Amino acid sequence: MSTWPGGVTWSWSFSDGGGCPDGVVKVNLYRAGYDEVPFVIRLEPTIQSTAPCNAGAGSFALANPLGVRSHGHDTWIEFVTTDGRVFAKSPVYNTKTKVSAYAAEIAVPRGWAHVAWTLFGAATQTALTCEDIPALRTMPKGDGAVLFYESNETDIVLSPTDTPCTAPSAWLSMPAGTYDLSLAAFSSLEFLWNDPNNSKRMGKTTFAAQTITPGATLELGTVQLPLTDY
Repeated sequence: MSTWPGGVTWSWSFSDGGGCPDGVVKVNLYRAGYDEVPFVIRLEPTIQSTAPCNAGAGSFALANPLGVRSHGHDTWIEFVTTDGRVFAKSPVYNTKTKVSAYAAEIAVPRGWAHVAWTLFGAATQTALTCEDIPALRTMPKGDGAVLFYESNETDIVLSPTDTPCTAPSAWLSMPAGTYDLSLAAFSSLEFLWNDPNNSKRMGKTTFAAQTITPGATLELGTVQLPLTDY
């Protein structure tokens, strides 16, 4: 890693020493800033630039690495397949350390988990559609999304894959292993920092001890995603 000044630069490689895996064609470089209003909020992430996977590196401009009140900016990269699935993500780093160049080694081989969902109002005990939920609507577009991720204590996902509620399903790629997974609906991809119970989460369902096998897809079927306040 090298120090500032300059924009953010990322380079990447794969654990097998080879080139980009079959079907992995591009890398998105992300940034998510912070604000205080008055609490510290991590803002919705945005793609800053995109590079071909086989380029091995990419960059984007960032004039002020310290950001608002020295909270910095989070940055990471994601690897995308020809059919739009996210194959892998790097760790998340913060620029307040004034480091400008980051490197990621992506573990391969990997397998997939795949899940579809229907929405259900836990309070009203009724079936719901995405258009019933303002945050998940397509028109006008809401700020929310459905996330499929490795479970964690707070349900805060630092590098979210923004899956629209109306998408037919969600995919998650992981190295071989056994994982607890979560599928959750969020009203926004912004969140309060250090929120012990993510207030943006509208509901979730979990899958304990799911085994990912390289080169295979774990099909979890169609599950009911309960929304607590609906």
